[in-house]
Amino acid sequence: MSHYDKLKVLNLLSQTTAEAQLSEEFAAQMATLRQNSAIKYSVYDFNTETKGSNFGVLSSLARDNSKDLKDFGVCIQTQGEIAERQTGVFRINCLDCLDR
Repeated sequence: MSHYDKLKVLNLLSQTTAEAQLSEEFAAQMATLRQNSAIKYSVYDFNTETKGSNFGVLSSLARDNSKDLKDFGVCIQTQGEIAERQTGVFRINCLDCLDR
């Protein structure tokens, strides 16, 4: 967090399948880390929400996180000078991220 002021963690693990135990453990670790108020934590059961290839519901995920995305900004560097500083990052937690 030395480069950024804010961190948003999105947990996309299933809350009802075999992934649930892993999700619970991750949530417990996040509870410890969140004592730092700059860390936001959010759960979105990707498998349940997109069941039956219903990927249209992902618009709610984008909408729910759009404020943070806008607040975090982007880093723009022009000719070696930083014109705009990015203030936050997202950490997306899904099973594919964890099994590699």
